[in-house]
Formats: sequence, C-alpha cells, structure tokens
Amino acid sequence: MEESEISEKFRKYLCKIIFSAKSYYTVSGADISENYADKVLIGNNSNWLFFEEEKDLLTYILNTDLLFDPANIKQWAALFDPHCAPYAVVDIDSLIADANTEDLYWVDKVYNSLGIINDYAIQTSNEYLITLLCHDAISQFKEDVADCVLWAKTEKVETSVDLLVITNVFNNIYLEISRHIEIC
Repeated sequence: MEESEISEKFRKYLCKIIFSAKSYYTVSGADISENYADKVLIGNNSNWLFFEEEKDLLTYILNTDLLFDPANIKQWAALFDPHCAPYAVVDIDSLIADANTEDLYWVDKVYNSLGIINDYAIQTSNEYLITLLCHDAISQFKEDVADCVLWAKTEKVETSVDLLVITNVFNNIYLEISRHIEIC
C-alpha cells in the first residue's frame, strides 16, 4: 500500500511545520472515533507536539496511548514510511511575515496555517485563540482568500481588510500558538 493510500485509509497525515525558521513534523487528521473531528497531535498538557525527525514522531505514536483516535493513528504510524514526503507543509512563520495579498504563495501559506491552528484551538478549547481566529478581519480575509486559493474564481486576492489589522491579529495568533508548542 502506498503512503497516500495509508494516509487516506486512516485519515492521518504527516505534516511538515515551519516554526521559528526550523522544520518540524507532526500529524493531523480526522478522529474517526469522534465524529471525524479534525485534530492534531497534542501532549497530556495540551501542547501541540512537534518533532525534529519523522521517525521520532512515529516512534512516539507507537509508544504512547495519549493520542487522538489511538487505534487508527497507531496503525497509520506502524505502516507509514518516515522517508515519504509530508502530505502538507504548513508555514506558521508566514503569520509574522510582511502581509502581502498580492503574493499568492504567502496567501496560501497563511490560509493553510490558519486552518490547522484552528483545528488545534478547537481541539484544546483555547478560547483566546478561537477569539483571534474568529476576528472579523480574519474571517473576511479567509473568505476573500478562499475565492482565489480554493475556488479559483479569481487570479489574485481582492480584499477590503486593512493589512495593519490582520497583521496585528496574525502576530497575536503566532504569539499565542507559540506558547502551546512543545518541541520533542
């Protein structure tokens, strides 16, 4: 079975995360045991777990019971080849880069970062992070970006959101998520 088939079968995905100008690995996916809720790998202190090496991530999963959807994630980890390319690359550092809605690469990175951070916030009931992610400017930005990135209705992002406002909110999101990341 190929890695993509393994990931799709168990709904677990290797993610490469760019954080503090370094690359880390984690897993995200659907919690099949809990109404397919999107989740990320967290520790018993509710911190988001990042690993420097894919093999260390897989070893951790195979040797702990503190996991979302434990039966499926363990089967995924047992079958997954740590040398395979990640399903997604999420650049959390993009949130603190200069906001530039004309740079579709930046827009895509921010959009993906907001999505996985939202999964973490909901999973851990982080009310402050949820409030930031639901800020009117962020909601409008995501709606405007979706027209370009997801639905390809436009070739560039057209938004009425004040870049200074979203830059401030992005910085606050970055600071808050940084407090909840554990490097393993």
